Amino acid sequence: MEGITEMVAQQPEQETPVCNFATVGAVYEDGVTLIFDGEAEAGEKHYKCNTSVVFAAGDRVKILPDSGTYVVEYVVGAPAQPDTPEEPDPVELAELTYRSGNVVRTVSLNASALAPKDSATQKNVTLGTSSLPWKGINAAAASIDNFTAGNGAHRIGAAYSSLGFFGASPQTVKTVYTSSANQGYSAATSSNYLNVLNNVVGILKAYGLIKTI
Repeated sequence: MEGITEMVAQQPEQETPVCNFATVGAVYEDGVTLIFDGEAEAGEKHYKCNTSVVFAAGDRVKILPDSGTYVVEYVVGAPAQPDTPEEPDPVELAELTYRSGNVVRTVSLNASALAPKDSATQKNVTLGTSSLPWKGINAAAASIDNFTAGNGAHRIGAAYSSLGFFGASPQTVKTVYTSSANQGYSAATSSNYLNVLNNVVGILKAYGLIKTI
């Protein structure tokens, strides 16, 4: 027995193999459990982790041996793909409320109209200004149908604008000569007032406001 005892005593101790990778079993507040390679289930011990990384059960992780235990360093696997930003859902507004000085204005938005919600907004709000007008207001066939200007002073276009009615080509502002019929209408015959009349008729015709036969 003594020989056998000596033989057993002389055998070198087998070192526990060092693991470099494991799988996270579960995540707890004080650490994670690990499923080491070759094992089917995680042990009960909780291992400390890299606090800058978010770990989840099932993650394949790199582990670092440290003083008889392990520290979980990071997740390994296929490269992470950049997040594709989702397109924001369209914002649906029933009203647009804004402040004009100390007064709050509200414009209603619906399927058929962009309209003032109250009389105060109706009387005090315009679409565009003399210095900052809208470039154009378009409807079918580049025209405006059923346009009601309401009460008050209204300006259509500026000095450099073109204007047309009833499908006529837009025209710039016209100049009336008193010495000749310069606006392309000459059915009337000579004299100063007839030239003026011809020119006025030519202007109205060019804007599409009248027809001549």
